[in-house]
Amino acid sequence: MQDDRPLDRRQLDDLLDALLPFAHQLLDKHGEFFPFGGAMGRDGKVTMVAGDTGTEHPPSDEVMELIREAMRRDRDKYVAVGLCYEVRVRTSPDAPPTDATCVSLEHRSGLAVDVFEPYAKRVTGMEYGSLSAQQGRKTVFGL
Repeated sequence: MQDDRPLDRRQLDDLLDALLPFAHQLLDKHGEFFPFGGAMGRDGKVTMVAGDTGTEHPPSDEVMELIREAMRRDRDKYVAVGLCYEVRVRTSPDAPPTDATCVSLEHRSGLAVDVFEPYAKRVTGMEYGSLSAQQGRKTVFGL
């Protein structure tokens, strides 16, 4: 079967497919996670990117900025980057806020998208909702 998606979209989907399962592993094991990133090299391989502030419980914003700085520094090596972090979202206008994973994806072509996956902690384990997406911001290649 032929894949009619443009190359940049396929690469962002592949990066999402690498990052989201890792977020699931962390949530299933710990119930939370610190922000982390991934970068797809020109060869299509994904490398994980972390940020260490030197403190045990750093603010997520500081970790995210360290990851973005590392990605910007090496952006010539990458075709796509992604940053994974926890947020609160509304699944509908009248719904209460719920926990969600956000994966902010960016391609060197200029495509940027934020993908959200709501989740809930249940007695039987984590329950994951449907993915949704919106246009993202360019924070690595767009600068």
